[in-house]
Amino acid sequence: MINYSLDSDIRKKVIVGLFIISFAINIPLNYVWDLLFSLILKISVVEQVVSQFEIIGVVAKQLSIIAVFGLLYTIFSKWMWKLRVVKRFTKVPDLNGEWEGVLESSYKDPNTKKPVILDITATITQTWNTIQVICHFPNSSSYSRTATLQINANKGMVLGFSFNNDSKDVNLPVRQYTGYNELVYNGENKLEGNYFTDRGRGTHGTINLTKKAKKH
Repeated sequence: MINYSLDSDIRKKVIVGLFIISFAINIPLNYVWDLLFSLILKISVVEQVVSQFEIIGVVAKQLSIIAVFGLLYTIFSKWMWKLRVVKRFTKVPDLNGEWEGVLESSYKDPNTKKPVILDITATITQTWNTIQVICHFPNSSSYSRTATLQINANKGMVLGFSFNNDSKDVNLPVRQYTGYNELVYNGENKLEGNYFTDRGRGTHGTINLTKKAKKH
């Protein structure tokens, strides 16, 4: 997983918002926590462990605002950001899932002299801060190295990422190369765009992906 950048300040706004919420719920949350903690302390083993921690200055009887914020941020970054109501505010799409489609390349097959068309499957794993894109082709696989997500681009939401590719085809003159993909997300289940590589004199082409439906 790698960190991806956004072309907006929405992450700062989320941090400020979660901190305000943490401050607002700290007192009632500590009241509930105190009741629960009092019940837990009735277990002798737990009381002994807590006493040992308090000796070194770790107090578990009260939740700090920082602890509450850390919990809220963890929940938000892993799950909450995917909720539809939240995405309306952040504008950050959830690209998690399996994608499949075709790649049309300017690279020409040495035998047919025609541009190569390949089937492609992609697995995207995304959190609020990180993303990983793994693409599989008939004879090679590529892995994302850096990534950006433009949510305010004129042509729509754009996922851009550089990649490393390692081919299994021993007949190719260059089996390892790097490149860059720029794919436009249509807001539903399509990723379409262009790519280029530094293989040989450089190749380029188009990629069209459709998100696979989840199996129930």
